[in-house]
Amino acid sequence: EEPTREPTAILAADVDSGDLWGDSDEALFAHITAQEVSALTALLSVPSSHVEPWAKACLAARQGLAADAPYLAICRPADGHPLSVQFRPTAGANSKGLELEPLPGLDIEAPAFARLELGPDALCARGLGSPDGVVWTLIAEQCFAAPLTHLGITASSHDAGPLRLLFADLQTTFRGPLVAEDLTVTLLGAAVGDIAPGP
Repeated sequence: EEPTREPTAILAADVDSGDLWGDSDEALFAHITAQEVSALTALLSVPSSHVEPWAKACLAARQGLAADAPYLAICRPADGHPLSVQFRPTAGANSKGLELEPLPGLDIEAPAFARLELGPDALCARGLGSPDGVVWTLIAEQCFAAPLTHLGITASSHDAGPLRLLFADLQTTFRGPLVAEDLTVTLLGAAVGDIAPGP
């Protein structure tokens, strides 16, 4: 028989915003403190039809909550773009990005597993992608002058109006699953939105 519910918890982010990009961000950021966290993983799911192609669901670590703060994020853009890592190396600098090379079993429009790892003292972060959540491929790594203090999910709709993005089985290495009640929502720039149990 078909199951009556999803096997893992799903977190939905409803957002109406600009972009997580450039020298300052406009996005929803739902976070915990990065202290004692070494990795955050989730299955990222985004619309792949009739959607702004640069809307994004991301795992992110930020150096504070300012819109222009340094950060590293691993993102699943909507529609026809692969999993990618983007980062801002210093406050107010322009974002940079690298895309995941094609992997067997990971279609460009399918949900993708993402993993964000923090190094010692949270000074370095790296983003990895996977088709199955078991075997991971490094996309990019970046080190920062000061620790990344906040870790969580980021969602942006790229000026296309309200959008719902899904994060399944959101997990940290030190405290296990994360649900909506565990996260504090910060709206970067002029973003509007909130999180809730999905879908």
